[in-house]
Amino acid sequence: MYDYSKFLRRIDIIPPSMALAQAATESGWGKSRFFKKANNIFGHWTYNPKIGMVPLERKEGAKHLVRVFSTLEDSIAAYMLNLNRTPAYKKFRDLREKMRSTKIFINGLVLSATMTKYSGIGHDYVKILQSIIRKSQLINYDIKFYEKIKNLD
Repeated sequence: MYDYSKFLRRIDIIPPSMALAQAATESGWGKSRFFKKANNIFGHWTYNPKIGMVPLERKEGAKHLVRVFSTLEDSIAAYMLNLNRTPAYKKFRDLREKMRSTKIFINGLVLSATMTKYSGIGHDYVKILQSIIRKSQLINYDIKFYEKIKNLD
């Protein structure tokens, strides 16, 4: 049965600072082959040969492909859908919901700590994201975005 309140808890904003840090990391700051040839900003994989391309340095015996997207918008939509529905990111959604319900600033630096399952390097991936957010002062995008949505409430 469809649960509207459960749906609303799962669908919410992705902090711009975290999305930008992940895009920079996964696309090699826009220089990767997958960004240029597959519109793949966020390093999405697939096992479907109809919508994927083989990574050049894929380990022997590995079956994964890198997902090919028609547009950058499709890549962004897949990223948002991935974070909002995949079980691996439940901690992200739970913390985001807690921040929202207690009116705490939805902060990408804090939420990026939940991204240990996004990459095979786990906690090192989180360190990379947080370093990019800090060094590039991406939190400023969260502040601007949060102010805009707060005014809509």
